[in-house]
Amino acid sequence: MPEYNYRALDNTGRSITGSMVAVDESLLEEQLADMGQVLIESSSLEDVVSVGGKEFKLTFLESVKPREVIDFFIQFRGLLNAGVPMLEGLRGMQKGSDNPYFRKVLDAVCNGVESGETLADSFSAHPKAFDSNTANMIRAGEESGRLPETFADIIAYMEWVLRMKSDVKQATIYPVTVLIVIVMFIGLLFTFVVPKFVTLLVSLDVELPMPTIIVMAVSDFAKSYGVVSLMFVAVIPFIIGAAKKKSQGFSFWWDSMKLKLPVFGKLNKMFVVSKFATNFAALFKAGIPVLQNLELCQELVGNLVMEKALREAKADIEGGMTLYESMGKHDIFNSMELMMLSVGEQSGDLGAPLESISSYYDEVIPRTIKTVFGIVEPAIMITMIGIVGFTALAIFMPIMTLMSSVG
Repeated sequence: MPEYNYRALDNTGRSITGSMVAVDESLLEEQLADMGQVLIESSSLEDVVSVGGKEFKLTFLESVKPREVIDFFIQFRGLLNAGVPMLEGLRGMQKGSDNPYFRKVLDAVCNGVESGETLADSFSAHPKAFDSNTANMIRAGEESGRLPETFADIIAYMEWVLRMKSDVKQATIYPVTVLIVIVMFIGLLFTFVVPKFVTLLVSLDVELPMPTIIVMAVSDFAKSYGVVSLMFVAVIPFIIGAAKKKSQGFSFWWDSMKLKLPVFGKLNKMFVVSKFATNFAALFKAGIPVLQNLELCQELVGNLVMEKALREAKADIEGGMTLYESMGKHDIFNSMELMMLSVGEQSGDLGAPLESISSYYDEVIPRTIKTVFGIVEPAIMITMIGIVGFTALAIFMPIMTLMSSVG
C-alpha cells in the first residue's frame, strides 16, 4: 500500500503533519477522521525516488495545464450560476478531473473548505495550480459576494495570457527555425568547406587579398574554438539568469535594456503595459482597493522597471498624489495611456480605462509581433546571403588572380 505525507487539522484547529499508509486518499481521509482529524492535503510517497540514499520528489509530475484551470473555472461558474452548492460542485469536479495531480489539489481544496477555510485560502495553498493573482481575485470575489463574476474575470484573464503566448509562439517559430538552420549552415561552411579551399589556395602560393585573409582567420577560429563558442552561447541564458538572481542592480539594468532595444523595445513595453492594465482591471473589478491592487500588480508585470514605477505610485498616492501624476514621472506610459488614467481617476472608475488599454493592446500586439518578425526574417536572409557571398568572393578572388597571371 502507498504511504502518504499529509497535513490535517485536529479538533482544536491545530495543524498537524505526518505520514500514514493507506489504500488511497479516501481511506486516508477516513482513517484521519477516526482519529478526530480533518485532512487538508496529502501527497503520495510513490512520487518519490531514492538515489544514493537520498529521496527526491518527482515534482515535474505535479503540474496543471492552464487550459485545465480555465475549464475548471468555466465549469465551476456554471455550477454556481445553476444553484449548485460550492462544496458539492468542487467535489463533483474533483472526481471528474483526468489529471491525478489536479484531483489531489481539488481534494485538498475541498477538505480546506470543509474545515472552515475560505476558498481563496484553500486555493492559495496550491500555487502550482492557482497563482497568487487568482487567489487574490477569488478573495475579493468572496468578500464582495460576486464569485461567479470573479470567475468570469479570471477566465478572461487566463484566456488573454494564453492568447498572447500563442501569438508570440506562432510569430517566432519560423524565424527561430530559419536562424538555427543558418547558424548550422555557416558552421559547416567555415568548419569543413572553407578549410579545403584554404589548403588549395595556400598550396598555389598566390598573394591573398584581404577578404580571403579574413575568411581564413574565421575558418581557423571555427576549427579551433567553434565547439567552445557554441557551448558558451548555449550557457549565456543560464549566466544571465544567475546574474539576475545574484544582483538586483543587474536585473534592473537588464529589464530596462529590454525596453530600449531597437525594434523589440517597443514590443516589450507593450507587453509590460498590457500586463499591468489587464491585471489591474481584473483585480479592480473584483473589488480590490487601488493601493492593494498596485502592490499585487508589482509581482505580475514581469519587469522591474514597471515594478519600481508601481511601488513609487503606491507611495505617491499615500502621499496625496494621483496615479496619473505618479505614472507621468516614468516614460513607460505614453500620453494616451496617461490621459485614460486621468479620466478614470476623475470618474472614480479606474477599471474601465485600463480595460480599454488592455483591449487596445489585444489588437495591437499581434499586429506588432507580425511586423517585427516581418522585419527580422528578411534581415536574417540578407545576413546569410551576405556571409555566403563574401565567402565565395574571398575564395574566387585569388583563383581569378592566378588565372589572369597564367593567361
